[in-house]
Amino acid sequence: EEHLTQGMGLINETLTLEPSVALLGYTALARLQQARGNARAALATLDALAQVAEQRHYPAIWRAQGDAVRAHLEVALGNLGAAIRWADASGLSVQDTDLSYLREKAYLALARVRLAQGRDDPAAPLLQDTLHLLQRLQEAAEAKARINSVLEILVLRALALEAQGNRTGALSTLERALVLAEPEGYVRTLVDEGEPMR
Repeated sequence: EEHLTQGMGLINETLTLEPSVALLGYTALARLQQARGNARAALATLDALAQVAEQRHYPAIWRAQGDAVRAHLEVALGNLGAAIRWADASGLSVQDTDLSYLREKAYLALARVRLAQGRDDPAAPLLQDTLHLLQRLQEAAEAKARINSVLEILVLRALALEAQGNRTGALSTLERALVLAEPEGYVRTLVDEGEPMR
């Protein structure tokens, strides 16, 4: 946390900075704050990212990624209304066909929002549409050997299958995620999903 905080100070002093560096720094700090249970600080950090992005005129694609991280956090905090407003305004759909890597995090945030909505009505098509989106994202990630992405997608697929009442499919998918996670010691990817993952 100390290193990230120092990095944020350096960002503010630097005249030119790649948007990807600012996004990485601020979102890493926000996730750390979330993991420590300080949701207020995490949201403030993401507000600061939005302010930096606006002041420095970052391209829309980078600002959208920061907004997606915030939506992910809103879902984790149970602020589903705010997350749904982001999803509805994002211009993204579970039916989209162009799932570029630059927008992967935004689509994963969308999947989390729709999954949270679908838990209230497991028979509605929302969960099945979300599973279809996750399958397409997984295929793209596997084709490029992006293991971290594959792991996160598998975790979300397991949660969606569980929400549908498909416990066998959920456990099988979760087992595959755990096999991928274990060699590298991935823990937060699973733990950060909170009570549904438990």
